[in-house]
Amino acid sequence: MHMVQLSFTLFILMVTGFERPSAIQQRAIMPVLKDRDVIAQAQSGTGKTATFSISVLQKIDHSQNKCQALILAPTRELAQQITKVVLALGDYLNITVCPLCRSTLMNLVPRLYWRNRCTR
Repeated sequence: MHMVQLSFTLFILMVTGFERPSAIQQRAIMPVLKDRDVIAQAQSGTGKTATFSISVLQKIDHSQNKCQALILAPTRELAQQITKVVLALGDYLNITVCPLCRSTLMNLVPRLYWRNRCTR
């Protein structure tokens, strides 16, 4: 891992109140940053959301103003929790987060479809 990535990870962990990386964070962040697929399982409250959020935020190129990450969640509640964590961790990075849940998608997809269809 590059020193800049390590410094960023430690900075984010300290700013968010972690005294040191949890076991899941120690095991999962590095492989994600190396573009490896990771499946991680840990108890509730161990920092899983922060683990993949930190990894995703480190992979974003802040000079490009486009969607660069997609995080999927099985429930609206978890999607809202992830949104809060990503916003808190990305507070220093000036990122935009757009949570989309089924009700949002049900309204958005038809509009995108017709807009794209009419502009071709």
